[in-house]
Amino acid sequence: MTRDFHQCLADLRERWKDHQLELQAESPDGTLRSYYLKNPSTRRMNSCLIVFTVEGIVIMGDWCPGNTHANDGVISCCGYGEGWFSGTLSGDYLCSKFLRKHWQPAQGYDALRRRIVEARRGDAITREVARDAFDSVFDEERETLSPHRAYEIFSKAGLDDFDMGHGYDPHAAALLCAIQERFAACKAAMAVLV
Repeated sequence: MTRDFHQCLADLRERWKDHQLELQAESPDGTLRSYYLKNPSTRRMNSCLIVFTVEGIVIMGDWCPGNTHANDGVISCCGYGEGWFSGTLSGDYLCSKFLRKHWQPAQGYDALRRRIVEARRGDAITREVARDAFDSVFDEERETLSPHRAYEIFSKAGLDDFDMGHGYDPHAAALLCAIQERFAACKAAMAVLV
């Protein structure tokens, strides 16, 4: 996960520290359960609804990750449920069950610089070629580098197999992780009270 992800996650942890879990609905046979994760001082503002079904998990609401718009919501892969979501999960593993990887300009920019340095250190390219490649990279904006341009710079340096730069949107990934961490903490606290 990137520096942007970690900063966003730290901010979200702070913002969500007072959010509580409220059981919203449960089917008689227990196969469907939903919870609001919300700040007790608001009705539903800045909250999310987490629905556990026999097939997977749905997260929607004001504060939820989405691949296009902030409140589209996400649906997990099949086979994941409340017990799994209540556990300790790594960010990358959690994200792999809900989000898709896309070209991330900043990640591509950083990966391109790193690969040029590695190629130079390994004597795969000359100092002049590395300098030209670095100049080309620095001419680009970190936040807007296109995958086509990254590949073009990499290829011009005589390198191949540039496959880096795809990842999870840092904000969506951080939001998903913050929701899961807070949910797990609240579930653990509920279990202690029982």
